[in-house]
Amino acid sequence: MNQPTAVHSADGSDRSTEGPVLLHVWMIEPHTRDRHLRLLGELFDGISDQPGFVSARILETPGRSSIAAMVEMRTVEDRERLQELPQVHDVLYQLRGAANAVVRLYHQVAEFGSRGSAAAAELA
Repeated sequence: MNQPTAVHSADGSDRSTEGPVLLHVWMIEPHTRDRHLRLLGELFDGISDQPGFVSARILETPGRSSIAAMVEMRTVEDRERLQELPQVHDVLYQLRGAANAVVRLYHQVAEFGSRGSAAAAELA
């Protein structure tokens, strides 16, 4: 992580600006793509059993000049705990050579699913 992430403490500061979803975006050179994807894939595979883990996604632009990693946790506290794991720090350290363009925290304001999935869930 080349850019510090604004993380507020639990000492009464405004936590409404924090969220359980973390998004990192890296501008990459094409020759580093496979290494970056491998590191992120191994990381997400290794943390998927952490308490509060909901999902992780790795995205890339069509021109393969940028990749994004999005991690969704159940709560802000789960996300904060995840960010402190040694393996997360290790991977971010290994990816430091790429230009880390964006690091943002998000909270959900709406959710939409496929109507087929909703109907299947209702029938179950």
